[in-house]
Amino acid sequence: MLGWVKAGLVLSLVMVKVAGAMETNSCTQLMGNLALSRDPQALNEWARIQKEKAAHFLWRNLNPPGTTPGTVVASLSRANPDYWYHWVRDAAISNEPVLTFYLSSQNPAHKADSYRRLMDLAWLSMFQQSSNAIGGLGEPKFHVDGTPYRGPWGRPQNDSQALRATLFTRFAQGLLNEGKDAAVREMLYNSSTTSLIKRDLEDTARVWKEKCFDLWEEINGQHFFTLMVQRKALKDGASLARRLGDHGAADYYEQQVREMEGWIKDHWNPEKGYIDATRWRVDGIDHKHSGLDSAVILAAIKAGDGDHFFGVTDERVLATAHRLRQSFQQIYAINNRGQFGTLIGRYPEDRYDGYGTSGNPPGNPWPLLTVTFAELHYKLANEIRNREEFTITGVSLPFFQTIFPGDSRIHAGKVIRRGDELHAYVQARLRHEGDSYFLRAKYHANGDFSQHEQINRETGFMQGAETLTWNYSAELTALFERER
Repeated sequence: MLGWVKAGLVLSLVMVKVAGAMETNSCTQLMGNLALSRDPQALNEWARIQKEKAAHFLWRNLNPPGTTPGTVVASLSRANPDYWYHWVRDAAISNEPVLTFYLSSQNPAHKADSYRRLMDLAWLSMFQQSSNAIGGLGEPKFHVDGTPYRGPWGRPQNDSQALRATLFTRFAQGLLNEGKDAAVREMLYNSSTTSLIKRDLEDTARVWKEKCFDLWEEINGQHFFTLMVQRKALKDGASLARRLGDHGAADYYEQQVREMEGWIKDHWNPEKGYIDATRWRVDGIDHKHSGLDSAVILAAIKAGDGDHFFGVTDERVLATAHRLRQSFQQIYAINNRGQFGTLIGRYPEDRYDGYGTSGNPPGNPWPLLTVTFAELHYKLANEIRNREEFTITGVSLPFFQTIFPGDSRIHAGKVIRRGDELHAYVQARLRHEGDSYFLRAKYHANGDFSQHEQINRETGFMQGAETLTWNYSAELTALFERER
């Protein structure tokens, strides 16, 4: 019980802004002590509090007053910047925790609420699919009344329909497991291309070779993130189609998966030592020269699990994570204040500061991406735990050397086997490293635990769109992984 009280006290104190200052010695020390703590009770109570707060803010942004049922606003901010829209990608990602709550909750009321929210999103999605939007099923954003946005925008964004298909495929599988076959066939998947999942899968299979805008809505080309989520959508969709007797469709989706895997592998750049986020740029911003992008880590987490294809254990993914961390550690002044953890941004050349792209000041760390790095470490710990053995390679070695500085046991070719002392130690250190990212992101949160889109790279204060919905989804999926 003392550990729980300690965690609550720390979380109360560290969020206080004293005399307008971001940090105080006492707050820094308290948060640092929790970050370095080996007290599982204190850390688990901290995680429980974070989960409750994240769920509160997420639920508040799902169908807020004045919006059509099923709407997920990207943020409550309506000006400077205006995020009072429904992005298809954000809605799919933000509903992942809702689906997890539905599938895992033992509380009938909570389960019913999650079910209603998912079905509302399904009905809204069917309406949007038939709306004759400019970007077709790759239309990225809609007004909060469900109608498509028709102004100039980076379109199409073909990760949108793939992420939506993946969410509802997982929902359909859960419903089938509960014996709700009729609901699935009526609402989500049947052999008609007008059903929600089927239409998104057919479109994904048709457009995956086409260039589109990336998840940051800045570059038109071929993107690692987009291909990865498209692959997952078709792979999972094939499994659902086969379960429902649509074998021809399943064969077709699986054929596309096999073909796109070669395209995805080509994003690995051995000369650079990391995965290029975009190839074959044809339009959009031209200042992103490195190709180094946190979207790669998002792709590994969202679409690389299950069969380990570019998942969190892949040496190329870990090498990319290392280079990203190294880059952001150097370019963000706030990361050099002697504090625990590292704040993570989108990519080194980023010029969007949360309000515009003047480049002065340049881009900043993002809470959701910092928490994504926490999830990377949690997932890696769980993958190593579940394997008989795991090998550190020359490509992944720098990633591990950062976490285990000076440890002679960590070297290229080292095989970590289940039951070895190092097996448990590596898992513990990875979880601890994940906590340091999570705690660092929350250290900069507002006093009510809410978070904006970005953290100022110099001062550490929140800036950009307020209460960004994706922040809370990222926190919850990371905490679910931590609980595993």
